[in-house]
Amino acid sequence: MNKKPRLILFVVIIVMSLILAFYLGVKQVKSTLGASFEPLFTVLGTAPKSVDRLLSRIIPVNDLDEAAIGDALKDKLKEKMVASKYQRYLDSLIAEISRFKKKPFTYDIFVVAGEPNAFAMPGGVLGITTGLLESLKDEAALVAVLGHEIAHVELNHCFDNYRFAAASEKFSGKNFGFILDRVYLLMTQSSFSKTQETEADQYGFNLLKRLQYDPAGSARSFQAIADYYKSDSPKKKLRPLRRFFRSHPSAELRISKFDELAKREFSKNSKRYYVGKKNYQEKVTKFESSFEVEWARGTLDSEL
Repeated sequence: MNKKPRLILFVVIIVMSLILAFYLGVKQVKSTLGASFEPLFTVLGTAPKSVDRLLSRIIPVNDLDEAAIGDALKDKLKEKMVASKYQRYLDSLIAEISRFKKKPFTYDIFVVAGEPNAFAMPGGVLGITTGLLESLKDEAALVAVLGHEIAHVELNHCFDNYRFAAASEKFSGKNFGFILDRVYLLMTQSSFSKTQETEADQYGFNLLKRLQYDPAGSARSFQAIADYYKSDSPKKKLRPLRRFFRSHPSAELRISKFDELAKREFSKNSKRYYVGKKNYQEKVTKFESSFEVEWARGTLDSEL
């Protein structure tokens, strides 16, 4: 078989694979978005960082365990956290929603200044920005965000990323302070793979259902962030190549996906779910005060 037929066959296989990936991406969530390349970018974009994740499983890094790293990172974040009217509320909420954890350590959350964002680090370290707290409107959406970040720890995303980074940066022989600074920098500036983000999204959604919060809270949390960053500026519009390599699935795709999943949840049972707008306003968890008005069949008919 000469080279030309081989090349043609290779091109045909690649094209068919792309078509199949696009079809499966669109098929996965039926939405009002219409046809776009977003599902394809999400499917194909898992590759670049999934390799890192796979390698982390086989690279031994045993200088420090996760709990020790977490304790040190918590001390470091105490220096960067800001005084927040939400802190007591967040502490109470984390204590409740993390009770299903499998990790042996306690989860702590820190409020830092910044635009809408949240993050997780090894050892039960969670962070949320002042910008995101001001953008959210109800407790269900907040639980979706916090559940997403807890997932990064519970599913070993944080520690897998740390292990690979530790090995690639040759942390062996370095002092603890150096390692801690590098880990902090890596976890606040680097990102998770699309696969990890998708897993964390699903974990957060499942947590809402398990705690009987409004499942539409996931879609609202993504909508709140999307609304903040919505802009007609060309600089904020992602080009196709950047869509492929960026870590997070697009906000539009996530909103559509979890809106659809919430609709399915509402259609298959007659449960009531908790929204928690009043709780968020008064900064008291539903576990402390459950308001009858906040129990609803769903919020899909209202504006996200």
